[in-house]
Amino acid sequence: MEELVFDANTVLNFAFSDYPFHAQAQRLFADCAARGVLILSPPLWESEADTTNRSRRLRGSLNEDAYEAAQTLLDGFPITTLYDPTLRPLARILA
Repeated sequence: MEELVFDANTVLNFAFSDYPFHAQAQRLFADCAARGVLILSPPLWESEADTTNRSRRLRGSLNEDAYEAAQTLLDGFPITTLYDPTLRPLARILA
């Protein structure tokens, strides 16, 4: 099975239509789903995504309905979180 690793920014571009690479992220994840790709991510993606969603709500760039919809999408996102200590140095390189 093919595997791809994504960070929170890729998922956020998928979740928020006003993000600059929303359309590309939509196509990317649709392609992954069609090909049966296993989507992987380092552990912090969940916290990063939730913090961004909550911050946008508190700043007023999301209303309550949009906030809840984004949270539901993030909660159900088909991603496997890897808790592998060898990923941390790779995540630093990507950052």
